[in-house]
Amino acid sequence: MKYYYTKGDRLYVLNPGSGFKVSASVYEFRYEFSDSDNILILQRYTNGELSSYKESFKRK
Repeated sequence: MKYYYTKGDRLYVLNPGSGFKVSASVYEFRYEFSDSDNILILQRYTNGELSSYKESFKRK
């Protein structure tokens, strides 16, 4: 099970693992929508810095 939430232009993904205090991980992404709003673009933060890798998802 994963939990997702947004704040500003950030998307956070919480993977609680076997418990919230044991082996939990949080991933942070910058997100934006394309001009046509049909494509979601995610860019991951690593150690507080934006990575150069971007991933996109097309809305069906």
